[in-house]
Amino acid sequence: MAKIGLDFGTTYSFASFLNGDSVQPLVPHECRLGIPSLYFKEPAGGFSVGMVAEHRGKSRPDMLARSPKQRLGNERIVLSSGESVPTREVIGEIVSHALKCAQVRLKRDYPDALEDLQVVVSYPVSFGNNRKAIIADAVKNAVLSGGRHPELLGMLPEPVAAAIEYFGMAPDPGKNILICDLGGGTYDLALVRSVSSGKPPYEVLSQAGIRLGGDDWDLALAALIEEKLVEKYGSIPLRLTAKILQEANFAKIWLSDSMTAQVSLEHGDDIFDIEISRWDFEDCTSGLLGDLVEATLDFKEENLEKKLAIDKVVLVGGGCKMPMVAKAIDGMFPDIDRRLYNPETAVSFGAARYAVALEPGGEVFQISIQEEERRLITLLSTHTIGIRYYVGRTNTLKVKPIIKKGSRLPASGVVESSTVGKTSFNEFFVYETTADEDETGWVDLDKCKLVKKARFEYGREVPEGTVTRDELRLGLDSLLEICVEDPVTKAKVEESVLMHREVAD
Repeated sequence: MAKIGLDFGTTYSFASFLNGDSVQPLVPHECRLGIPSLYFKEPAGGFSVGMVAEHRGKSRPDMLARSPKQRLGNERIVLSSGESVPTREVIGEIVSHALKCAQVRLKRDYPDALEDLQVVVSYPVSFGNNRKAIIADAVKNAVLSGGRHPELLGMLPEPVAAAIEYFGMAPDPGKNILICDLGGGTYDLALVRSVSSGKPPYEVLSQAGIRLGGDDWDLALAALIEEKLVEKYGSIPLRLTAKILQEANFAKIWLSDSMTAQVSLEHGDDIFDIEISRWDFEDCTSGLLGDLVEATLDFKEENLEKKLAIDKVVLVGGGCKMPMVAKAIDGMFPDIDRRLYNPETAVSFGAARYAVALEPGGEVFQISIQEEERRLITLLSTHTIGIRYYVGRTNTLKVKPIIKKGSRLPASGVVESSTVGKTSFNEFFVYETTADEDETGWVDLDKCKLVKKARFEYGREVPEGTVTRDELRLGLDSLLEICVEDPVTKAKVEESVLMHREVAD
């Protein structure tokens, strides 16, 4: 099987393949930035994805699903036309298309490579278990040529993947590299260390992420463009409003290299045009930049408190090409070397390098000595995982951390409790959070998100005070699994036997 890396991005998706010592793109030649992560609902029925969806959306932007990755917490995506499409279907078709394109490129350019795919896919640091699980399912359920499905080899955070690619090209022995990744929908940070030899394993020291990306800059600029058009022409046709967002994205890219950008929209025989300056753009997005600066400074301070030095700053993600972003980050790290490194491809290329280091069908919950020696990078959990309990005399609902944020993967924790009264089942609620526990070792429920409700039927009644032992596990892929122990036979019952319901993020 061919091992590939996939960056399923908010705006573009990019697959790649490690050929010898160099990573090669597995996208169509005309897709320099990647395959557009777009889904177009055809008015006559059916759908289009990728470049075809981008083309169809130029005439009917109201039928285009943009940035579906940001809608993973919703059951359906509502289009501008008022129609809606299932989110999982949209994600699945976009991922499947990207993998089919990778398969075609492999067969054409690398005839000795096997057609079956093993995939490492990346995810934003801020994504919780259920969003990651949807991405994982999209990969596993993709249909390739011959009706075959790819194998999900692993998952890892996007800035960590970028660090792997950077160290693969510039080892920087003994250095701590801060990766700042501003993509289409998220801003992720990771501090990663290269050991003194400059060779693997690399070590993730800390990571963080927020919901902030290039899409937010597009929306702010689109609002400014519409305001200026109305100011100049008095009013604009309603059909133009859906096209303004497309023009905002083009203008944003143009303003990364120029001081002004021309915006021109056609409607019938009429042309509506205005000029946007870089100053206009930076002024209307100053609040977004402030959010980015705040998140970066918080991360910097957190690492200083841990006495973790930052030796170099590496910018990846298309959003970091905006001059205002590079300037702001320079201002926060004035005495540290900073470079922009392969913004569109670093995540996918790093995922491809990571894929080669993983064994197919390997155990995700425990690592052998041989696997430890071969490990490319040590990964950390992005969230704390815990169980809900009633606490104190007031029976206040709180969450007890079982696997803490920053735990080295794979990680696990045992939940031991006693039954209250006679019962024939065990039911518990699993939550995740990025918040710290209080001085008593608990986290307030309102700071946590429900991940799963799990219920195990014993098939018999057990007496009051029966001790139960349940285990939460995070594998190398960072996905949650639950293992329950039968309180009578002490046999382990894996999650597939549990009655559980996943809850959207």
